[in-house]
Amino acid sequence: MEDLDALRKEATVTDQQVCESAEGFASILLQVFDEMLQERDRRMVTHVPPTSTAPDGLVNDRLDALEKQHQEETTKQELQIELLRKGLSTETAQRKALGIEIESLGKRMRELETQNQAMKSSVDAYGKSIERLETETPGDGVVPALATQTPPTLQGNSVKAEDLAEVKTVVEECLSRVTELVTTVQAHDEKLGEMDTDILNETCDAIVAKLPRLEQTLKRAADDITTLRSDLRAQDMGTKSLQTGAERLHTDLQQLRSDTEKLQSHTEQLRTDADQLLTTGEQLKTYTGQLQSRTELLQSEQEHLKTDTQQLKSETRQLQSKVEQSRLDEQRRTDEKFITVKAFKDMNKHVFETFSGWIEGVRQRVSAVEGEVSTLQGKNDQVRNHDLRIMANEVQAGSRPVSTGQSQNHNPPNGQVSNQVVDLLTIQLEEKLKDYDARLKVLEAVSRSGEQSTHNNTYEESANVVAALAQKRASADSIESMKIAIEALKAQLAMIDSSIKAVCESAKLVNESQTAQGRRIAELESAYAHPWDERVERMLERKLDSMQQKLEFIQHGYTSLDSQINSLTTESLFQSILQHVNKYEPMDALIGSKVETAMQQMNTYEQRLGALERTVSSVDEPAHKKRKLVPFVQAVTNGKH
Repeated sequence: MEDLDALRKEATVTDQQVCESAEGFASILLQVFDEMLQERDRRMVTHVPPTSTAPDGLVNDRLDALEKQHQEETTKQELQIELLRKGLSTETAQRKALGIEIESLGKRMRELETQNQAMKSSVDAYGKSIERLETETPGDGVVPALATQTPPTLQGNSVKAEDLAEVKTVVEECLSRVTELVTTVQAHDEKLGEMDTDILNETCDAIVAKLPRLEQTLKRAADDITTLRSDLRAQDMGTKSLQTGAERLHTDLQQLRSDTEKLQSHTEQLRTDADQLLTTGEQLKTYTGQLQSRTELLQSEQEHLKTDTQQLKSETRQLQSKVEQSRLDEQRRTDEKFITVKAFKDMNKHVFETFSGWIEGVRQRVSAVEGEVSTLQGKNDQVRNHDLRIMANEVQAGSRPVSTGQSQNHNPPNGQVSNQVVDLLTIQLEEKLKDYDARLKVLEAVSRSGEQSTHNNTYEESANVVAALAQKRASADSIESMKIAIEALKAQLAMIDSSIKAVCESAKLVNESQTAQGRRIAELESAYAHPWDERVERMLERKLDSMQQKLEFIQHGYTSLDSQINSLTTESLFQSILQHVNKYEPMDALIGSKVETAMQQMNTYEQRLGALERTVSSVDEPAHKKRKLVPFVQAVTNGKH
C-alpha cells in the first residue's frame, strides 16, 4: 500500500512537472512568435517564413491533443486507483475481522487454561482426599475408621453413615464434573487443533507459493522504479534543455530588437545630419555672400585709407616745407621777429582738427574691424562645431564602410585647411588689434600734448603779451611739439601702411578660406546628395540579410523544438505505471509486515500448543499423533484424541 501511494505520488508529481514545463514552454513559444509577428507588422517587412502552416496553430493543436490524451490517461489511472483502493479496503476489513476473531479465540484459550488448572488442582485435592479415605476405611468397618481418623473439620464429633453418603455423593459429583471438564477440554482442543492446523497450513502454503512471486514482483517493482526515475531524470534534462533553448531564442529576439532599434536610430540620425548639412550649406552660402560684401567694403576702406594716407603724406610734406621755411625765416629774422600767436594758433588748430578727424576715422574703422572679427570668430566657431559634429557622426556610423571611406577621403583636408586658415586669421586680427591699440595710445598722447600747448599759448597771450622771452620759449616748445607730432605722424603712417598690408593679406586669406569653404560645401553636397540612397539601400540590405539569417536560425530551433514536443509524450510513462500496478496484487502490498506478523502468531500458537500438550500429557491419556507442517519442522497437534 505504501509503495502504491509513493508511486502514485511520484506519478502525479511527474505529471504536474511535465504539464507545467510543457505549458511554460508553450507560453514562451507563443510569446516569442507574437513578438516576432508584431515586429514584422511594425517594420512592414515582406519576408515570409518558409513554413506553409502557422507555427502557433501547430503548437495549439499539439497542446490540445496532449491535453486530451493526458485527461484520458488520468481518468483511467483514477479508475484503477479506485478499484485498488476498494480491494485494499475489503482486504483490510477481512484482515481486521480475522485479527478480532484470533484475539477472541486467544482470550477464550487463556480462560480455558485457567479453568483447566483450577479443575486440575480441585481434582488432585479430591483424589488425595479419596485415596486417604480409602486407605483409612478397610472393608465394611467404615465407621470405626472414620471415628478413629476424622477430618480436621469433624474432629471431636461422631462420624455417621449420612456423612459418608454425603461424601460419596460429593466425590461422585466431583468425578462427574471432572469428566465433563475433560470432555469440554477435549472438544475445545479438537476445535482449536482443527482451526490452528487449517490456518497454519493455509498460511504456510500461501506464503510458500507466493514468496517467489513476491520476490519477483519486488524486483520488478524496484527495476520499474529505477527505470521510472531514469525516465524522469531524462525528461527533466530534456525540459531543462528546452528551457535553455527558449531562453536563447528569447535573448536572440531581444538582440534583434535592439539591433533594429539601433538601425532605426542611426537612419534617423543620418537624416537629421543630412538636414543639418543642407541648412548649414545654406547658412554657409549666406555667410559667403556676407563675407564677399564685407571684403568689398574692406577693399573700399583700403582704397579710402590709401587716399587718406596720400593726403596725409602731402600735408606732412607741406608741413615739413612750412617748418623748414619758418626755420629759414627765423634764421633770417632778428631776435625781435617771432611768429604771431594767431598764426600759430590757426596752424595748430588746422593740424589738430585733421589729426582728430583721422583719429576718429581710425577708431570707427577699428570698431568696425572688431565687430567683423567677432562675427568671423562666431562663424568660425559654428563651422568648427559643425565639422566636429559631422566627423563624430561619421565615426559613430562605423558599420557603413562605404560612406565612412568617402567622408574620410573628402572631408579631413578641407577641415584641416579651414581650421588652419581660421587660426591664422585670428592670430593676424589679434596682432592688428594690438597695433591699433598702440596707435590709438600714441595719437591720444599727441592730441593731449597739442591741447596742452594750445591752452598754454592762449594763457600766455591773455596773461602777459610783454614777456618776449616766455613767448620765445613757448614758440620753441611749440616747434619741438610740432617736431614730436610730425615724428608721431610718420610712425602712425608707417603703422597705417603695415596695417593696410596686413588687412590686404587678411582679405586674401579670407578669400582663400571662402573659396575652400565653397569647395568643401560643394563636395559635401555632392557626397551626401548622390550616394545617399545607395548607402541607405546597402545598409538596409545588410541588416535584412542578417535578420533573415537570424530568422532562419529561429525557424530551425522552432522545428527542433516541435520535434522534441512530438517526442515528449507521457504515454510510455503511464503505461509502465499501469503495468506495474497491474502486476501487483492488492493483498501483497504490505507483504513484509504481514509475513512478520504471521510468523509471530505462529510462534505464539506453537507455544500455546506445547503448553496444552504438556498439560494433557500430565493427565493419564494416550499420546497423540504428531504431524509436521511443510515449511516448518516444529511439531503441532491436530486436536484429535
